[in-house]
Amino acid sequence: MTSRGRALLALTLAACYARPAPQPITPAMVAAWTRAAPAGDARPPPDWRFTADAAVAFALHHAPSLADRRDDEAIAAARIDAARQLTNPALHVGQSFDDALGGDRTVIAIRVAPDAPWTRSARIAEARAGYEVARVESVGAARALTARIHEAYARLAFGEATVALIDRARHALDERRRVLAAQVAGNVATRLEAVLAEQDAAELRAEASAIAVELDRTRAELAALIGIPPGQAWTATWD
Repeated sequence: MTSRGRALLALTLAACYARPAPQPITPAMVAAWTRAAPAGDARPPPDWRFTADAAVAFALHHAPSLADRRDDEAIAAARIDAARQLTNPALHVGQSFDDALGGDRTVIAIRVAPDAPWTRSARIAEARAGYEVARVESVGAARALTARIHEAYARLAFGEATVALIDRARHALDERRRVLAAQVAGNVATRLEAVLAEQDAAELRAEASAIAVELDRTRAELAALIGIPPGQAWTATWD
């Protein structure tokens, strides 16, 4: 390669890799690209006693199901910055010999694919749209999580109330069984009545056990939804 060809190549490369001055970042751009922090306190309540509202506030910061959404938002925001970068130029250098000149000269062909601003604008618009999609999906996931937490609290409240009613019924049935036992001993009541009372008591115990299992399952589900660390003791409370 001749000295003139090397100089031409150097000038071309310098022109291709020149970057324009960066555009100033406006507050509107920051607001559009930066995800706002979720509402609520990220700290657990005292003694880890969670009302439904406290559980939702804690979950917005710690729920595993929302962590992936936040990562998606961060990736989408980074893609906006990546789309704003100029593309690297494509440089092709061809070398051939001119037989008509005795083969002692080299022809250097330089082809450069310059950055196209119109394609960059399209990439930025696409990246911004992707970020908006990720942000909307995050909002939808937070709303769905809130609904699931409140629904689980409603199941807990209903289950606990049902257990309380069963306990009252069992106390009443125990008194009935005591009276029937005395009546059977005095030949005032039949043995069949006592057997039926025992059967009713067994059914109440089975129902209470089934509800207790369901309540434990609901509490475990809530702990996972809220993002409570494994092994951490906590209590769900409601009015």
